Amino acid sequence: MPYNNKQYEAALDFFATGDDNITDPWDLKRIQAYDYYEDLYINATQNLALNLRGEDQVPLLVPNARKIVEATHRFLGKNLDYFVDATGDGGAQEEVDKWWKDFYKREAIRSKFESNKRWGLIRGDACFYVYAKPQKTSGKRLCIEELDPRFVFEINESPHDAKETSGYHIVEKVQDFREEDKPDKQIAKVRTFRKVYDETGAVTGVTSELKYYEIGKWDDRTVKAREDQEPIPGNNDHPDEDPEFIGSESVPITNLPIYKWRTRAPQNSSWGHSILTGLETLLYAINQSLTDEDLTIVFQGLGMYVTTAGRPRDDNGNPTAWNIGPKQVIEIGQEQDFKKVTGVDSVTPFQDHMNFIDEKGISESSGTPEIAIGRVDVAVAESGISLQLQMMPLLASNSELELEMINVLDQMHHDITTQWLPAYEVEMFGEIETMAELTVVVLFDDPMPKNRDTEITETQLLYTNNMILTVMMIQKLRDLGWRWPTHDASGMPLTDDDLALMLNDQQAQQAIAMDPFSAGGGAQGGETVDEQGNPVPNTPDEQVIDLGTTTVE
Repeated sequence: MPYNNKQYEAALDFFATGDDNITDPWDLKRIQAYDYYEDLYINATQNLALNLRGEDQVPLLVPNARKIVEATHRFLGKNLDYFVDATGDGGAQEEVDKWWKDFYKREAIRSKFESNKRWGLIRGDACFYVYAKPQKTSGKRLCIEELDPRFVFEINESPHDAKETSGYHIVEKVQDFREEDKPDKQIAKVRTFRKVYDETGAVTGVTSELKYYEIGKWDDRTVKAREDQEPIPGNNDHPDEDPEFIGSESVPITNLPIYKWRTRAPQNSSWGHSILTGLETLLYAINQSLTDEDLTIVFQGLGMYVTTAGRPRDDNGNPTAWNIGPKQVIEIGQEQDFKKVTGVDSVTPFQDHMNFIDEKGISESSGTPEIAIGRVDVAVAESGISLQLQMMPLLASNSELELEMINVLDQMHHDITTQWLPAYEVEMFGEIETMAELTVVVLFDDPMPKNRDTEITETQLLYTNNMILTVMMIQKLRDLGWRWPTHDASGMPLTDDDLALMLNDQQAQQAIAMDPFSAGGGAQGGETVDEQGNPVPNTPDEQVIDLGTTTVE
């Protein structure tokens, strides 16, 4: 369970939640950090304690955390896609490509990735969980889900490397099935994956098991925790599962089915940092300032009053409460006062203070440019170099985050292609050696905002000057959003090569129509074509050329 000793120190003073199901102190800090940074993102008023100056005051929270997260998310890992590399058997490549296309759509992988990416920025960690349903129809047996990292706990039992992750516990609180009439009674449901090693330390497979425990009595990663374990026997509806290898005998799964990436992980830690780490006090200060400003406006509008008179009395002479409001008359003695207290007559200092914290403290320290959150200066947006200079801090930071993200996703795509498919989709991908030769990797788009008109003009210029081929021009314009027909008049599919050939033929026809004696016409030794585009040979007998009249004196 490697953690950096200073990993969560920036947020320790703000932790307000606990969990009686977690016994390891570092795991508990991690879960508390998740809770705190999620509260910052969603502006949870109950857990983000501010100093309130009155009993009925409501705190006001500025969604600055959301602004930073969304600006980063918008330009990170943009437009996830996959690519089947041109290695191995060509027929297998085509079938695997079809399967991945269906898998991306069926499992909504892009949508799940966008969600995982966002919450990974907030918490500091994100996980995908791959599993199989062997009872489903062929081609649809594999599944993938987002996995909340607060349910994930690392096991480090490698015989050769104490820091290697040799397994995971997935721990959830569920209703106690022994007392279904008590919905608040909970137990711990623990799904465990462990690597199995041979005598040389090589991984030979991964086992899966399912057990139930009393709350806080499931952990087995230390001697003391194992002594305190209190397992609960399963029943027919909730059976225990003894350790079994995942995969098949011929194709064992050798990598854990949980794929985790970290955000700005500190050194020597297997867990990440929220992108809000280090901004805690600034986010607190701006929310406190706004809350105080709101109270100041309330006092200046409704007012605070002072009087030298005693409390009002009813008809019987008993003291009663003040009743101040429209159409009310307050009667006081001649020497007595009843007046409004004058205080702060302007909230400009509050606003200047908050703007400074926001612009200098939060935005600049987090590397979030104004243009990334939608404050667009047209001159900057139209200037390529100015746009790059403004976006560079954010894009440079995001490119670092993408390094680990790509490594983890590439490994997941590789494992699914070379192990999970041969193990669970035998009918389609049973050739183990063929599948082992295939490579599937992930792709991200360039996050830099593009000037579409400029890029179209540049593409046209390169094409008209014969610097790029027609098919290259089509592919570039397609990337910029231009749509060509996908089928011809007879319903046959059209590829980019087909479109390029059609455009080249169209240009040739237009050139001949404009100049019948140019290349392609008869006068230069080429051939003319009929209405169907078939060549018509030219002979001298078929040419009538007016040579003019020559006069000899």
